[in-house]
Amino acid sequence: MLVRRSMLAVGAFGISLLCSGQDAPDAAKQKEATIRELLQVTGAAKLGTQVIDQMGAAFGKQMGPEFTEYWKEFSSKVNGDDLVNMIVPIYAKHFETSELEEIIRFNKTPVGQKFIRETPSLVQESMAAGMEWGQALGKKAMEAYEKRKSK
Repeated sequence: MLVRRSMLAVGAFGISLLCSGQDAPDAAKQKEATIRELLQVTGAAKLGTQVIDQMGAAFGKQMGPEFTEYWKEFSSKVNGDDLVNMIVPIYAKHFETSELEEIIRFNKTPVGQKFIRETPSLVQESMAAGMEWGQALGKKAMEAYEKRKSK
């Protein structure tokens, strides 16, 4: 009787592994689709294009109008989706599909949309605050070091 139960348990476990193995590609495809939806909703899917545009503007300032014309031609051949394709596995590593779905739901709300709009300013202002903080710490550390050294 005990052997029969053990065999049934092993059989059930094996069947569940087979079934889950068949669903894994579908689950992975669903997760990828959910990530791509999140990137669309948040505007992150445009990230590749934005990076290309920012690079062109930065290089154009340094190199001049001739380079700007070259960059327009060069960047027209670049696929911004390549960056999205690189980002998808990163999101997949950090989030479950159910979590991604919750994030999407939040980002579709008015507060979520405001968060998306405000994020670039938040990041820029936070980076400036971090730099200011770091500079003040550096100055403090150097003053304390000089004072200690002179003793």
